[in-house]
Amino acid sequence: MNFGLPNQALERTGLSRWVWPWGFWFAHISSPVAQLYWSFGRVMTPRQKSQVQEMKRAAIEDMVSYMKYGGADSEKDPDYDPTFDAGYTQKHVDRCAKIISAYLDALGGMRGSGKERKILSEAKKAVLGLNKLNKECDGSLIETDQREQICKLMIIAAKHAGLRYDGDFTEEWREW
Repeated sequence: MNFGLPNQALERTGLSRWVWPWGFWFAHISSPVAQLYWSFGRVMTPRQKSQVQEMKRAAIEDMVSYMKYGGADSEKDPDYDPTFDAGYTQKHVDRCAKIISAYLDALGGMRGSGKERKILSEAKKAVLGLNKLNKECDGSLIETDQREQICKLMIIAAKHAGLRYDGDFTEEWREW
């Protein structure tokens, strides 16, 4: 059967053609990039969940490290100042982790139509919660590095959950 699409062109794009006995043909996604694209919008894979959890862990660890050591790497660092006050406590870090976890849990459980709207709604809820928390700490909890980590985490998690949006959708609501 010839459908007017040369097989070489399909193969170069990572697509192949299945021909069913009744004459219908379907494009089958076969390239790794295409498979990743089509995995978005479904339940996050264990690998995707692991990726965003690792990003969350890194952001939280950075907050704790700064709270404990300031700009120093450890208590043995010559720049370590035991009187340093980061402007936030472990309680604030825990609340931040809880907000991020709630966002990731909500995305992980999404199903059905209207998913993009639901994803953005959950993102807005998380960002507004982080705004309030950061304001309680006079803006010291989420500094530049943490902002970049959290935004990247939120964007990647949203894409894994099915959001097709290029750019930083958190900017609209973010105050940090």
